[in-house]
Amino acid sequence: MGSQRLTPIIGLLFRNSNANGVSNWGWSSTAQIVLVILMAGAVVLRHVSMTVLGEYFTSTLRTKPDQKVIQTGPYALIRHPGYAANILLVMSAAILLVPPFGSCWVVGILYPIALAAALAWTYEDRISKEEAMLVQDLGEAYTSYQARTARLIPFVW
Repeated sequence: MGSQRLTPIIGLLFRNSNANGVSNWGWSSTAQIVLVILMAGAVVLRHVSMTVLGEYFTSTLRTKPDQKVIQTGPYALIRHPGYAANILLVMSAAILLVPPFGSCWVVGILYPIALAAALAWTYEDRISKEEAMLVQDLGEAYTSYQARTARLIPFVW
């Protein structure tokens, strides 16, 4: 009975044959569309994040003498939306490009999650250094902002 309830959901995520009836495990069209939308959303989030930062956006860790804490747009919810966007883009692309292997779809899911986790771990060092610099340079305004917002995932972390 439980597996019958899962059948429509599995059908939305996976396809197991092409038009000729040949076995062809992979993501369904619905899953592919959702993943492409997530990828596009990540690109938009990254662009909006850079635009909202404006002159304060840099590719290196530094602040400007007159810099203020930006708390609008995606920065109202998370402190590092650009990094979050990069992680979402990599994870979505990896899921899309690494199809489930035969009936072992777990590998098709775990690989991208592991990749995203590795990327998040890599960003952790940069974020720690960036936040230390921002606390030092922007002071109480930034520590107050830290207390109200998550690092990468709204309401979570």
